[in-house]
Amino acid sequence: KRGTYNDIWLASSYSVKEKTVWDILGERGKKVIVVGVPPGYPPRPVNGCLISCFMTPGTEKDYTYPKGLKKEIENLVGEYVLDIEFRTEDKDRMLEELYDMTEKRFRVIEYLMKNKPWNFLMFVEIGVDRVHHAFWKFFDKQHHLYQPGNKYENAVKEYYQFIDNEIGKLLKLTDKNTTVVVVSDHGAKRMKGAFSINEWL
Repeated sequence: KRGTYNDIWLASSYSVKEKTVWDILGERGKKVIVVGVPPGYPPRPVNGCLISCFMTPGTEKDYTYPKGLKKEIENLVGEYVLDIEFRTEDKDRMLEELYDMTEKRFRVIEYLMKNKPWNFLMFVEIGVDRVHHAFWKFFDKQHHLYQPGNKYENAVKEYYQFIDNEIGKLLKLTDKNTTVVVVSDHGAKRMKGAFSINEWL
C-alpha cells in the first residue's frame, strides 16, 4: 500500500478508472467476450459475456457477467478453474492441474464463440505464466539448478505445443475477416536470487 513497506493491496476491477477497449466497443453496439483478463474481479457489466480472472477469490463467488453464465460454464466443464497452486514441489500434480485448467478454459471459450454473438474476443491464459514459474529451471541449460535429462525437461515445450493446438482449434471457428493478435503481457527469465529493498531498509 502507498506509504508503507509491508502492507499490501490487491488490484480489482474497481481499480481500473478508464474505459476498457471492450467498454468502448460495447458502447458502440459491438458484442464482446472477455475471459480471464486481469484485473477482472468482481465482474463488471459488458455488452456480452465476461469471465473474471485468476485474482477471483474462488468459484463460489460470482465470477461471470451475466451471472447466469456461471451455470452454463459449470454444466459444460464442471467446476471452472481460475488458477492453480504453482509454487509447489509436487510437480506431477501441478502439471495435471495446469492441463485441466487450460483445457477447461479453451472449452469454455470455444463454447462462447459458437453460442454467443461476438465482434470482439479477448482472453488471457494464465497457465503460460504458471508453467514458467514452476518449470523454468528444468529446461534452461543456463539455470544454476538445471539438471540434464531431468523428468520435466520438456514440460514447458509440451505445454506450449498444447496451447498452440488449442489456439488452432479456435482459429478454425473464425473467418478470413477476423484479425487475430497473440501477445505476451510480460516476459520471463531465469533468476538466481532476489534482493528485497524494503526488507533491507
